[in-house]
Amino acid sequence: MKKLLPEEKASIFYHSFFDYPLTEEDLLKWAVGRKFLSLFPKKINVIQKDGFYFLPEEKSSISWRQKREKFSERKIKIAKKAASLISLLPTVKLVAITGSLAMRNADIDSDIDLMIVTKSGFLWTTRIFVYLFLFAFGFPFRRFGSREVKDKLCLNIWLDEGKLVWHKKNIFTAHEVLQIVPLLNRNFTYEQFLSANLWAFDYWPNAADKRKLKWTAFLKLKIDFFSYIWAPFELLAFLLQRLYMLGKIGRETVSLDRAIFHPIDLSDRILQKLHT
Repeated sequence: MKKLLPEEKASIFYHSFFDYPLTEEDLLKWAVGRKFLSLFPKKINVIQKDGFYFLPEEKSSISWRQKREKFSERKIKIAKKAASLISLLPTVKLVAITGSLAMRNADIDSDIDLMIVTKSGFLWTTRIFVYLFLFAFGFPFRRFGSREVKDKLCLNIWLDEGKLVWHKKNIFTAHEVLQIVPLLNRNFTYEQFLSANLWAFDYWPNAADKRKLKWTAFLKLKIDFFSYIWAPFELLAFLLQRLYMLGKIGRETVSLDRAIFHPIDLSDRILQKLHT
């Protein structure tokens, strides 16, 4: 086995929380930022087998990763079909896979997490039309309180293109930000999303090529005059959907420029594990 760098061992340790052994390519991409190595144990024992690196207690992780990759292939095909349909709406700027599916590490019974970025000032009206489209074309999507979620679309992150900064910043959310996989990317919205969240690269510096993001600083958000005319309808759409959500919202974030529905946020759990 090759001699592993501390940042590579730390990455193996981190991904062990998700039963996700790493390949050499993964080690390069997901090396932990050096200034955060203090979060991890100083001594980490690693096993190398069949091209994968993992902790000694993860003997069955290779087979599970391979199975989950197969489960993920089917779900990604569904996601791509949905993104193709959603792309018919001109106010949709970005559709991206998030969560475990973005890492091709989804369980057979898991849903399909998607992030949608909309044109500024059109988030809540766009959300209505997206769901109408999906319903009309027979795409199953996750509903509040539903226990059967297998292969259902879960549109759990909605952002206005003018508000792309992720508010909660830690090693877990940084990974979530950098692992997303764009399916529809209009006007370099994906690149602008990464540029708005450069803090994430402090945790995972090799997850994407930052040099390709520098020029996005010259892209200026163009506010369509029509958005001012449309503003009353957008506000009405927000109020109606917010009213529908009463009694259903827990830790979720809902405002005019973002809607983030996270039934489970692993940040605290991950940070606790790193400090034990």
